[in-house]
Amino acid sequence: MGSLGGYVLVGFRRRVGDDGREPPRYTGAGRARGAWTVVPLLIVAVLFLVTARYIYGIEGHRLSAEALEVTVVGHQR
Repeated sequence: MGSLGGYVLVGFRRRVGDDGREPPRYTGAGRARGAWTVVPLLIVAVLFLVTARYIYGIEGHRLSAEALEVTVVGHQR
């Protein structure tokens, strides 16, 4: 038996006086959980909108007559 298996068998064995019932579920911290969900979604949405705005601006930009077109070829070793 591996050391992880031994740790699990010894560390999580049934204790004396354990009646086998599940512990009560913790239902608190609903606002904190909501904030940890909503705030990252807002950040991603803002970054998406800013990126889309700049990409749209770059793609819609017309090149001047004096612009030099450059073709770049990359090789991987």
